[in-house]
Amino acid sequence: MHSEEGAWDSLCSFEKDSVKKGLRDGQAERQRRDRLEGRLLGAKKGAEFGKEIGFYLGFADAHLKARKINGGGSGGGDGAGRDKATRALESLLKLVRDFPEHNDCEDASAVEKLNSARAKYKQCRSILGLNSATGTTKDMSW
Repeated sequence: MHSEEGAWDSLCSFEKDSVKKGLRDGQAERQRRDRLEGRLLGAKKGAEFGKEIGFYLGFADAHLKARKINGGGSGGGDGAGRDKATRALESLLKLVRDFPEHNDCEDASAVEKLNSARAKYKQCRSILGLNSATGTTKDMSW
C-alpha cells in the first residue's frame, strides 16, 4: 500500500511539474511572438511616418526651388503673399528636417511633430492656392 501512495504522489508531482513547465514555455513563446509582432508593427508604422515626412520634404523643397526659379512663383496677390508662401514652405522644410530619425521611447513628441508638419503642409497648400482635394494625408491615420 505504501508503494501505491508513493506512485500516486510521484504521478501528482509529475503532473504539477509538467503544468509549470508548460506554463513557462507558453509564456516564453508568447513573449517571443509579442516582440516579433511589435517589431513588425514598428517597422510598418516607421515606414509610414518616413513616407509622409519624405513627401513633405519633397513638396517643400520642390516648391521653394520652383519659386526661386520663377522669381517668387504664384503665391497669390502681391509680394507679401509670395513672402508668406516662402516663409511657410521654409517652416515646413525645417519641421521635417528636425523630425527625429530614431524612435526614443522616452520622447513621445514624434506624433506631435508629425501633426505640426501636417498642419504646416495644409497651410502651405492653402497659401499656394493648391486644390486640397488632391492632398495625400486625408485617409492617413496612426
